[in-house]
Amino acid sequence: KFQEGPLQLAADLRSGQKSGTFLDLRGLRRWLCEQPMRGHRVINLFSYTGAIGLACCQAGAREVLNVDSAQASLDFGEKHHNAPAQRWVCADIFRWLPQLEARDLFDWIIVDPPSMASQMDQVPQALAVYRRIYRQLRNHLKPGGVIVACCCTSRISPQRFEQTVRQALG
Repeated sequence: KFQEGPLQLAADLRSGQKSGTFLDLRGLRRWLCEQPMRGHRVINLFSYTGAIGLACCQAGAREVLNVDSAQASLDFGEKHHNAPAQRWVCADIFRWLPQLEARDLFDWIIVDPPSMASQMDQVPQALAVYRRIYRQLRNHLKPGGVIVACCCTSRISPQRFEQTVRQALG
């Protein structure tokens, strides 16, 4: 267990991914803690152990829906990063998103998928997946809502990623 700003977090150093806590997301967690989320509804896709969701709870979110395909990660999060506003859903996001009801709207949508292109020839497929995700999500964002789009695929430049997301949301 460790303290990160106002957050009490935990990491499984023996079996967790990237030492159990995605340290490259410290800045995002810090930023989210400071956002005006009182009463807001948040969906945290590819949530891992829900540390991002916990940051949203710290900011006052009334509901955070953490969705990930790894039940063990969600169980760890529910044990160590739980807050009354957090909910946990184990699902394949690519199959789950199309099943969301049209009335399921969120003030904040956070998307932090795993790397999808370890080689340059996989980049077009990864970009197509990003387009599909964000096209589906645009219908679930409340007017004036915020989408936080993350990319850990180093073979995609920040400019190309941003352009892809903007076009898909357009």
